Amino acid sequence: MTPATIKDVAREAGVSISVVSYVLNDTPGRSISEPTRSRVKEAAQALDYIPNSMARAMRSRASRTLGLISFWTDHAQNVFVEVLGGVVRTANDNGYNAMVFQPRNFGDEYAYIDAFRRRYMDGLVALLSFDAVGNKLFTERHLPMIRKLRIPTVILNNCGKFDDIPCLPFDYYGSAYLAVQTAAQRGHTRIGYLFDGNETSEVYIMSERWRGYCDGLADAGLSVVHDWVYDSRDPMELIVHIRHGAAPTALVAQKSLVAHEVMRAFAHNGLRIPEDISLVACNFEIFSSYLIPRLTLTMHPLRALGEAASCMLINQLNAGVPNYTPLEVSPQALHIQLLEGESLKRIAG
Repeated sequence: MTPATIKDVAREAGVSISVVSYVLNDTPGRSISEPTRSRVKEAAQALDYIPNSMARAMRSRASRTLGLISFWTDHAQNVFVEVLGGVVRTANDNGYNAMVFQPRNFGDEYAYIDAFRRRYMDGLVALLSFDAVGNKLFTERHLPMIRKLRIPTVILNNCGKFDDIPCLPFDYYGSAYLAVQTAAQRGHTRIGYLFDGNETSEVYIMSERWRGYCDGLADAGLSVVHDWVYDSRDPMELIVHIRHGAAPTALVAQKSLVAHEVMRAFAHNGLRIPEDISLVACNFEIFSSYLIPRLTLTMHPLRALGEAASCMLINQLNAGVPNYTPLEVSPQALHIQLLEGESLKRIAG
């Protein structure tokens, strides 16, 4: 069956093609009576008419589609999926669609440029990587193109400053700070730190979490004890400290992966969490909830961040539209969350 056209709708409703276009596109400034509007909409529904979105985009110079470009690597796809969920939900709630681009993993690295030039999308949410390689790829090869073409953009997870582009940062400092404060509130005064000695590409994240750890201790009236700072590559040092009563009562892990590695080493050496030492990690991984015991951890509100970025981009796209009411960015997007598990016990004062 041949799909219905705008001419078919006009004939069925007894109006001109332009009137059908005004009604279905809700064109501002056009005085169309309510009976005529109803007749056009009923005709379109009866004929199962689907507007040609590409033709509409060419006429209006707006596709009502947001792009999401991710520079994260494959092993961090849960972050991408959560952010994508937030972007898509807010886009759909406000009459937009979403397109996805992943230049580090597959496809044409500059596909989003072609999409913007062809008016297949109106603007871009750029999810930057946690590592130096991904950030260099963005700042050296993509940012100049975004600026040159003036693509409306919102950046997520910026490790630098872009004065001309709105940004929503990931609060790595706050994730470690909250972890320390949570342990202190549970009565712990001997709080150590566990870092990933294998990681060389996460310099910014490592430094921010270390700073959050140190400030969290200071604000709890505690001090950094360097003997309680452990490299996850050598869990035996920590195990020996526990067996000799020289270890902290709680550990803040730089990320869930290193917490998992230490938990495995403890299991092989007959140690238990949280009975022998408590543990709180600074990020969420899909496996975190399946560990035994379940990890207590701090986490970024990734879906809320995606929603906030989508709101900011839609506001940017509609800045010059008369009577447009800007979408509100949820304060939740800016606050680290605590996910309770079973790995952090309370100590009686």
